[in-house]
Amino acid sequence: MTILVDQAVWRWRGRRWAHLVSDESYDELHRFAAQLGVPRRAFQGDHYDVHADAREQAIALGAEAVDARVLVRRLNASGLRRPARRREPAELLVAAVDPGDELAVALAGAAPAFGADGETRWSPPRGLLLAATYQGDLVGGGSLRLPGGRWAEIGHVWVEPTARRFGVGTRVVAALEDRARSHGYWTVRAPRTAVGGDDAVAAFARAVGYRAADGGFEHELLG
Repeated sequence: MTILVDQAVWRWRGRRWAHLVSDESYDELHRFAAQLGVPRRAFQGDHYDVHADAREQAIALGAEAVDARVLVRRLNASGLRRPARRREPAELLVAAVDPGDELAVALAGAAPAFGADGETRWSPPRGLLLAATYQGDLVGGGSLRLPGGRWAEIGHVWVEPTARRFGVGTRVVAALEDRARSHGYWTVRAPRTAVGGDDAVAAFARAVGYRAADGGFEHELLG
């Protein structure tokens, strides 16, 4: 076994994270990550980021716990460490789908809000549905209402739980805004029910440029 994991010391979204690597081969690393339930799309070019609980599980499965400096040294010696400039960017695709499309059906299964009256609510010209895929896997989606008038309205935004650290939600919202802008809208509104009601969701809305408004959030489309 040549799987290494360092200390879970860096914080992100209220959890502590560690690095999981192999000093033998990427294939070995991918197989081990699959055992932990970590999706392939979480691969960071030469390592996986794993939270503290997954780190303990990795150690139980035979990973060697090492200091971060040891991990980097052994990864360098193996020739498997990739400089940041060589890492492949994530191939996240966000595209419109017909409500009857296979991806639309999968979205409705993942988040019922996409399925409610989908054939009429998210069909052009009064609406649209977007699906986000990564290497062929569905990782997110969003819906937009185009009712006429001054503003468009986000119906719902969903991100697959294991993809919530990789900017999928931000990309989906940006794509919805682009579509609204192309249809001549000045403002996008997002009812609180579109993205949930907890503090983390409100923080996300603010992070992508939305301000609190009656019953939810809104964002003016400039330029």
